[in-house]
Amino acid sequence: LGILEASPDVVLVATNAMVIGSDCTAAEAPLHHDLADGPVPLEKLLAGNIIVASSVLARREVIAAAGGFNEDPCLRAVEDYDLWLRLARLGEIRYLAEPLVAYMEHGDSIRSEQSRQAYFDALGRIFAGLRAFRPDRPWTTSERDALDNAERMAAFALMDVAWRNKDPRPFLRHPWRAAPWLLRKICTRLDTRRRVALERR
Repeated sequence: LGILEASPDVVLVATNAMVIGSDCTAAEAPLHHDLADGPVPLEKLLAGNIIVASSVLARREVIAAAGGFNEDPCLRAVEDYDLWLRLARLGEIRYLAEPLVAYMEHGDSIRSEQSRQAYFDALGRIFAGLRAFRPDRPWTTSERDALDNAERMAAFALMDVAWRNKDPRPFLRHPWRAAPWLLRKICTRLDTRRRVALERR
């Protein structure tokens, strides 16, 4: 609370968490090992959701300005990440490395119930939504590069899972992503065959 009061540009404060098992026993290490106190730039957040929702303290008016949580069923289990990304476009997110909350990991969590394909599809949707959010605020080159990379990685992961599931829908919906994915797939297979041929000589 002191950080929000002292720093008007900070819109959200989050802390590390101590991982506990389903039997409520604490782990020996916190959830994040390599994060220090300080700002979390948008580029860092686009690389992965490091924010534990139960640790968040944020400004109500900024959450309202960001549109709050998106209740679209397609974003189930990533709606918090979606909001953090939009908040990062409106101000500074500050992280505290000290674990101040508990984080329970167990097999029947929302994330584990959701199929990997639906999860990567949801990521693609929130990245696309972020690109359209607040068009009046200019993007830095590093922010745009990070968003481009996040979208590409999510799309490629989606294609990988859809290919294994024999589901053509993502390929039809994202043909501009499917083309480079298919090229990468062909190059990988050709390279694998070349290495196998060399090993047999």
